[in-house]
Amino acid sequence: MRTTTLTRHIWQKKKNIITQRIKDLKRVLNSSLNLYLNRMPKMSEKKQLRKEMKQLIASQSSDAKRDTSERIGMILKKWIEKNAIQHIGVYIAQPDEIDLSAFIQFCLSENKSLYAPIYQHEQSAYQFAPFDNLNHFSRGKFSIPEPTKNSISLAEIQLILVPGLAFDLHGNRLGRGGGYYDRILKEFNGISIGISAPFQLRSHIPTDVWDQTVDYICGDAERLKFCKDY
Repeated sequence: MRTTTLTRHIWQKKKNIITQRIKDLKRVLNSSLNLYLNRMPKMSEKKQLRKEMKQLIASQSSDAKRDTSERIGMILKKWIEKNAIQHIGVYIAQPDEIDLSAFIQFCLSENKSLYAPIYQHEQSAYQFAPFDNLNHFSRGKFSIPEPTKNSISLAEIQLILVPGLAFDLHGNRLGRGGGYYDRILKEFNGISIGISAPFQLRSHIPTDVWDQTVDYICGDAERLKFCKDY
């Protein structure tokens, strides 16, 4: 009789544990589902804005793109000289990004230390590697040119120039959706500047909790816009 009672007690205890685990699992699944459903409108908004911005960028003439690059280059030159910036993370522009090649050549002529993104397959992430000549690059992920030297610590860089499809004055950025620059900016303790043409500066950028902001916007104006002022 005692054995039967003990057995029933053990099975009831196991049943209670299983029941509680099922409840916990349902709660987690419901929470995940609600999070996904809440994100769907934002995901759709980002997708639509990316499509819109890509069309706007593609519609810009070569002359307009060149003028924007030159003006932004002049602003950046003055700013880095004024703030004594020596170590700069740049990007090698893709067709839909603002070309910084003239600014990069200026920095090299001034003996600035430059770094560009290099993809690390082990971490599935980008880091920065030094370069001293635009001819010393190899074809990397997404066919983007990358430095041939080894990557360095982000702590060595004072300033990172960040491309994007769109920005707002709060420093929010719309990228391509891969999250690569978000991961870089999360670990970076220096200064970040978003590089933007005037039409890429929007009143509002939809964001997720993992999206990172930039400190300044260089948007083809007379000076950088400090995002904490807005």
